[in-house]
This record gives sequence, structure tokens and C-alpha cells, in this order.
Amino acid sequence: MASDGGGEMAEPLEPLAGMTVYWLVLKTRGPTWMPGESPELERLQAAHLAHLDEMRAQGVALISGPLLDGGYIRGVSILRVTSRAEAEAICQADPSVQAGRLSYELHPWMIHKGILERESGPPSPWLFRYQSSVISLTAWRRREPPPPIAMLTNFHSFAA
Repeated sequence: MASDGGGEMAEPLEPLAGMTVYWLVLKTRGPTWMPGESPELERLQAAHLAHLDEMRAQGVALISGPLLDGGYIRGVSILRVTSRAEAEAICQADPSVQAGRLSYELHPWMIHKGILERESGPPSPWLFRYQSSVISLTAWRRREPPPPIAMLTNFHSFAA
């Protein structure tokens, strides 16, 4: 289940000079969303995180993480894809979306080239710092230390 903000936009989207288009994904509460924890929800969350890790490893998801205010919007992702159809396919493949726990809104987002990544080579070092803080925050919320292997993996993925 998805929403697009209601605007009509032709594709492909043509960015202005010096700009580029990414897709902003707002992960929202889905029709089966319920607060709390259970073994089933833990398995679903693990599958959701594995999906996001795979999208990051493929270079499609530049940023992805939860919002902490407990509101209707549960998380945010930035996707590097060329069309709404690609973004839809990625969102629909998320196990939490398939289970109805999450839904999403898609928005094309035009920003200056190079703000989120370099023109060539790995993403900017600040993405590593962001990723490390998400791992640390997730571990803090679960009251466990961050896994060292994940920290090293993310370091090598995002280091300059």
C-alpha cells in the first residue's frame, strides 16, 4: 500500500542544471501495525533490516533509518533509482510492507548533485558516520552493544 502525495508528475523527471533526483520514502504505519514486541515482530524486523542492508549493499538505498518520535511516519529512506516503478518495486519487496506492518509514501526529491554522494567512488564519509549512529542507536534501543562486524562492514562500505 503506497501513497504518492497526490501530485501529477511526468517521468522521467528532468532535474535542473546541477541538480539530481532521488526518491524519498516515508515509511508509515501500515494497516496491521501494532505497538509492542513479540517473537514474530522480531523476525519481521530482522527481515526488514536485511532487506534494507541488501538495498544499501547494492547502492540503491543511500540512507535509511527509523524516526524516534513514535508518530505515524516510522522511518525514512533515500533511494537512488531512475523511476517511480523502481522505487515501488523496492518498497513492495520489503517484508514489513508485504506483512502490512508498514506502508510508504514516495516522493521525487531534487537536490544538488554531490550532496549525498560523490560523482564517482564511494559515498561521502558523512554517510558512514550516519550509518554508525543508526547501528549504535538500534543497539541502544535493544540495550545491547553494536555488533563489531556490522561496524567494520559499514566502515568499509562508506569509507572514503
